[in-house]
Amino acid sequence: MNDFDRRFAAAQAELAKTSMWSSNTYPPIQVLLGKLGLKTRPPHYAPFIVAFNISAISFAGVWGGFMWLLVWQKTGMSPDRAISTAVIAGVAFGLFMALNFARGRRKHNLTPWHKL
Repeated sequence: MNDFDRRFAAAQAELAKTSMWSSNTYPPIQVLLGKLGLKTRPPHYAPFIVAFNISAISFAGVWGGFMWLLVWQKTGMSPDRAISTAVIAGVAFGLFMALNFARGRRKHNLTPWHKL
């Protein structure tokens, strides 16, 4: 077992002892990234900027794509405006999620990644 896998297993065990939902401790986007072969820390153990970027980019892409296909294209919204709206929503969502992960890390007194 390599270093990442050992830490990941320790993090999963520590998270299982908390009252957090499993969908919050390892969200669907992280599961997808893992299935694509990318090794990502559970978001409560990721640096704030990494949690923000993953949340913001995935939300902006998925939500913006659906909104374009289902609503914005039919209403005649310009692609530039659609992209800027999706980016603004992604930034807001990413900030909220990164703050939520940081709060959960403090609330449950989780061990820092480098000490797992």
